[in-house]
Formats: sequence, structure tokens, C-alpha cells
Amino acid sequence: MSAFEQRYANQIKFIRINIDDAQAQPELRRYNVRGTPTIVLLDRQGHVAANVPGWSSDQAVAAALDQLAAQP
Repeated sequence: MSAFEQRYANQIKFIRINIDDAQAQPELRRYNVRGTPTIVLLDRQGHVAANVPGWSSDQAVAAALDQLAAQP
């Protein structure tokens, strides 16, 4: 993800959540995270724009991030 974090540094905020942290459990339930890796993309209003469980190709992740970054 670090390459994506660098590429979208001024457009998208990246947050990593440790699923083993007991304090993270409310967020994991809220965003329906059932395993790792899972990528959850939120729009500017905080609504889930995409929930991508499992290993996705870099192209698929980049396409989702491009779409998110293009939103007004």
C-alpha cells in the first residue's frame, strides 16, 4: 500500500487498523471487515464507496482509488 499512499498523498487519507487490537473491533464491525487483507474506501462524507476483501490486483486497487479521488 505504501506506493498507493505516496501516489495519492494529497488526495486520499490512508488509515491502517490492526484487527488484533480490541479497540478496533467497532470499526471492523462497522465496515464489515471479516478477514485480512480488506480495503475499505470511504467517500468524503464517510460512506463506504467500496469494500474489497482479499488480495486484489494493483490495477484493481488503483482503479478504485482513481475513482474515489475523482469524486468532488
